[in-house]
Amino acid sequence: LSFTSLLFLLLLASLVVIGYLWYRKQPHQFAVLHIDNPIYRRTVEEMDPDMDAFADGAYI
Repeated sequence: LSFTSLLFLLLLASLVVIGYLWYRKQPHQFAVLHIDNPIYRRTVEEMDPDMDAFADGAYI
């Protein structure tokens, strides 16, 4: 292995490590919703058709 190829491999490896560390430091753009949290659960109850404006037969 020549000195030039060794230097190139060292430069390439350092760029990969720097890129990985930079990627880990970046904030992620998505947020995970925890569906098990009771706040995010929809309540299932009988709806009053007079309250829902888009229900069939609703009079406004």
